[in-house]
Amino acid sequence: MPLNVKISGGPETVRALAALGKFASAAKVGRQALRPGAREIVKAVRSDAPSQTGRYRRSIKTVVGRGRGDTVARLFVAPTGSRSRRIAHLLEFGTRYMLAQPHFRPALDAKGQRVIELFGREIWPRIAKEVRRLAVRSAVR
Repeated sequence: MPLNVKISGGPETVRALAALGKFASAAKVGRQALRPGAREIVKAVRSDAPSQTGRYRRSIKTVVGRGRGDTVARLFVAPTGSRSRRIAHLLEFGTRYMLAQPHFRPALDAKGQRVIELFGREIWPRIAKEVRRLAVRSAVR
């Protein structure tokens, strides 16, 4: 079941982040722009997650990862804590003894486009802020 999202302005955003260069933290800008969307996903996943004690539900958080290759930044929505990580896939997909209780994929399907919209709204002001910060920083030197 693929996730369908519509993205426009992607190449311009990538060029703007690349133009920041090594002096600015493009990864920091990317992570900051991704966080509001990640919060939306966390809320949706938590609301759909199965809960007996609430421990698993509370363990679902945003985890920041480093970008690889051309990727600037990555944010994961995942359960934290060893027990929660061990049972997450069993709850999501089920076992031969237990029916699936999907909560990650439905949340992503419901909020995917909203996450992209939030990212688009957040990235440009953050790039502009970083450019201003670099201008002030270079003027001081």
